[in-house]
Amino acid sequence: MQLNFINTLPCQVNVTYRVTDKNGDLSIKANKYEFVQDLEADQDIFASAFLENADCGGYLQFNGGFSTGEVKLGKGGGTKGYSILITERENELTITRLNNEEQLDKSDTGDPSVA
Repeated sequence: MQLNFINTLPCQVNVTYRVTDKNGDLSIKANKYEFVQDLEADQDIFASAFLENADCGGYLQFNGGFSTGEVKLGKGGGTKGYSILITERENELTITRLNNEEQLDKSDTGDPSVA
């Protein structure tokens, strides 16, 4: 399984994820993405995002909500993957799975791919 983390913010964001066989941390630069491959997730997938401070690139000001806390994102396995969006809603940092019904496939090379 693959997790595609997409940072839509104009500042760096830090992400922590937890799946069945692996836990990890990522730092994602402004308006960039990172992906993690070869995960096994027969249990629930959890992720959280946080900012170093409330000033996001001089563009957004977060009102004390610059950590999402741990969010349950669902289950997955095999060659499937999820795209996870990190964004802002009402001056609060938000992390959400992009698609609620179907997982996104990944290409043969492992790069993110919309089926």
